Amino acid sequence: MNMYLIGLTGGMGSGKSTVADCLRSNGIPVIDADVIAHKIMNEENTLDKIHEIFGKNVFDKDGSLNKVKFSSVLFTNTVKRKKLNEFVHPKVWTEMMNETEKYVTKGSKVIFLDVPLLIESGWHTRVNETWLVKADYNERIARLRLRTNLSTEEIKNRIEIQMPESEKEEYADKIINNDGTIEETEKQVIEELQKIIEKTEKR
Repeated sequence: MNMYLIGLTGGMGSGKSTVADCLRSNGIPVIDADVIAHKIMNEENTLDKIHEIFGKNVFDKDGSLNKVKFSSVLFTNTVKRKKLNEFVHPKVWTEMMNETEKYVTKGSKVIFLDVPLLIESGWHTRVNETWLVKADYNERIARLRLRTNLSTEEIKNRIEIQMPESEKEEYADKIINNDGTIEETEKQVIEELQKIIEKTEKR
């Protein structure tokens, strides 16, 4: 496929969604791994795998997945989380590539993959370049407190199980700083996007 594939990543509360929205508003396709993963998580074979790994305690009596119980185990048990990721991640990647092919068929040359665990999963090696969105630690917590029902302690625990931003920076080709206003972030995105468009036009 003749395309320029960019991985977009960042920790919880970093503002990755803000960057993705800016890209979309400028006509750039962004494929969201979380949306795909959510769909896959509701498939019967995935639910069977969850039952196998996590047991019946994360399911309600009617057989439906209890998301509160499931999340409490998922974010505290590294071994079980790794086993589930090994099952789900290949399915997510396959579906992202299917969507990518559709955009290429429509004439898109630059496509972004919005993937929270891009680097942790090793998928940064499968894209042409990696963009990292970063923000101040306390600002990230404040944002997540506003938009989720999680406590500060729960947010900190979830941030801490992710790869530290300082380590992610080592893999990033571009860093978008999201500590300022939305306008300041969008300015960075548009400037970097223009460079990419110019680069792909020369290919």
